[in-house]
Amino acid sequence: MKIISFLGCLASLAILGISPLLIILPPPVAAFTDENSVIGKVVLFDLFERVMGDFTLIGEGDYQIAPRVAKITLVESYAIVSWVWGDAGGQTVLVKENERWRVIMAGSGELKFSNLVQYNIPRDMARNLINRDKGALEKQPPVADLLVDSLPQIRGETDALILLPSELPMSKQPIYLINEVDGSSYRINLFLTRNCHTETRPSNSISHCGLGYFMANPIPPVYQPADMFTKEVALANSIRGYFTPSRCDAFLQANRGLCRAARIEWDWQGFNYKIELKGVGRDVGEEEAVMIAIANSAIIAGPR
Repeated sequence: MKIISFLGCLASLAILGISPLLIILPPPVAAFTDENSVIGKVVLFDLFERVMGDFTLIGEGDYQIAPRVAKITLVESYAIVSWVWGDAGGQTVLVKENERWRVIMAGSGELKFSNLVQYNIPRDMARNLINRDKGALEKQPPVADLLVDSLPQIRGETDALILLPSELPMSKQPIYLINEVDGSSYRINLFLTRNCHTETRPSNSISHCGLGYFMANPIPPVYQPADMFTKEVALANSIRGYFTPSRCDAFLQANRGLCRAARIEWDWQGFNYKIELKGVGRDVGEEEAVMIAIANSAIIAGPR
C-alpha cells in the first residue's frame, strides 16, 4: 500500500475543506482517575507526534480514521498497548514514573522480547510484558521439575514464546539436559548419558542415548507431517495438533540407525512447537493420551 506522510494528508484535507478527526481531539488530561484512560490518551498523542514527524504509520485513505487503543496490558509500573490506525497497527510500551506515564518505545506490528531489551527494559520485565500480553496466567502452575533449570537461559536469549509443561512422566534414570537457544527458537534436549549430546545425529532426530526434546521454531511456510502415521488431534484452547506414535522398524534402523520417539506438535502465535519423548506409553493409545496431556499442560499454563 502506498504510504502518505501526515503533513501531506493535512494539506489535502485543507484544500478539500475537510477537517481530519485528528485535529479535534483534546490534549491529554493528567487528572484522569482511570489508569487505562490515562494510558490510552498518552499513547494516542504519542502516535500523533510521531506522525507529525513523518513517522509513516498510516496508509492511503486511512488519514480520516482516528487511531484507537485495542488492548492494554499492565504489569507493575509498565504497560504494553496494542493500537490500530486504519489498516495499520502496532504496539507501544510505557513506564510510570513520578505518577505519570511515559512512552518508552512504539512500533508497527508486534513487539518482541529483544525490542524491549534494546530500550533498557529489565529482561525479566520485558519477558513478563510479552508473556502477559500473549495470555500468560498471572499465577502460573510451576514448570515441571526437570525443566526448571533450563528456563532462565531460554527466557533471556530468545524471542520465541516459551511453552513448557507443568508435569512430566517421572523417569527413574538420571536425565541430562542440553539447551540450544538462538534469537528465534529454542530446543531442550534430554539425554540418558552425560556425553550423549556429542554423538552425531541427523537434524531434528534423537540419538540412541537421547530421551527426547522440547522445541519451538518460527512456523515453516508449509506444514509437512512427520510420517504417514501422523494424525490430527484436538488440543487445549481449540488448538489443532499433530500426533505421531513411536516407531522402530527395519527401514528406520537401516537408514538412520534410530527409532522414532512419540511426537506431538502444534502452531501458536507464529511458532511451531514440538515435543518428542521415548517410553511414554505401552501402546499407541497410551502414548497419544500422555503426549496430549503434556502438550495441554504447556498450552494452558501459557508462555513462561
